[in-house]
Parts: sequence; C-alpha cells; structure tokens
Amino acid sequence: SAYAYNKTSVDLQDIVQNAIVYFQDKIKNKKIKVVFKKPANRIPKIMLDKEKIESVVQNLFDNALKYTGTGAVIEVSLENSGENVEFKIKDSGIGIPKAEFPKIFNKFFRAGNANKIEANGLGLGLFIAKKIIEGHGGNIWFDSEENKGSAFYFTLPAESVK
Repeated sequence: SAYAYNKTSVDLQDIVQNAIVYFQDKIKNKKIKVVFKKPANRIPKIMLDKEKIESVVQNLFDNALKYTGTGAVIEVSLENSGENVEFKIKDSGIGIPKAEFPKIFNKFFRAGNANKIEANGLGLGLFIAKKIIEGHGGNIWFDSEENKGSAFYFTLPAESVK
C-alpha cells in the first residue's frame, strides 16, 4: 500500500483524551460539552500507527466540532468487543443529506450543507481516514440524519502486543 505503517503498542483511550485536550479551545469557544464514555475496564493496548490513528481521531473530532452548533453535546465512546475496539463520535450538528451518503468517503467530496458552513475544507479528511482505518484492517462508517446530527464509527482489530 501507499502508506507504510509504523505500528507500536498504543493506548486508544490516551489518543481520545489527547484529542479532547487538543481541541479544548474550540470546545470552550462553542460551549460544547464533550462526554467521553470509557469502557468499564481499560482497553488493552493495541498495535497501531499512533500518528496515523491520532490524525483520524482528530479529523473526526474536528468535523464534529465544526458542524455542531454552540452549546451542543458531542458524545465519544470506546468499546471493546474482544476482537475489535470500536470508537464512536456522535454530534448533534447539521447532519448529512441522504443523497450524499454514498459519496462521503470519496476523495475531494464535500457535502453541500457543509460548504455553507466551512467553505475552505478540502474534503480529504474522511477519504484519508478511511484509507488509514482500512489499512489497519478495520472499518469506518457513519449514520446521520439531516439537521439531527451524525455519528462516525471505526473499529480496529484488537491485536494486542505479541
């Protein structure tokens, strides 16, 4: 593949918490409440490319913050099913029009309603996120309702350190 992954043993919960810290100014400015639902038992470290997965998590956070109104709630969760670890981020923002669902992960695609809010995005974030998650053997998907919000999910195989 075009990407070489530099996998080390990483704590996904740290990555999520670091992303919340990274965006704390934006979160404060928009008076957004971020609720992080952590698993009851901390997820074991898994093998992944830390920088690449950080960029995916940051991209999903950035989108959620960008397209959500002031005073809204963003819910983030991590779950461990044993075989996979699942990340979810749910916002109460503008949502994605149904007709545009199939194009969301396409290169350079931006939803029409997103362009009205943030005209200068390149539309590369989700395209690259999909490449990175699939490159790790995981899946990425979403569900959304226009004017109600979106939830983005990804799973990563829980390959723990051998």
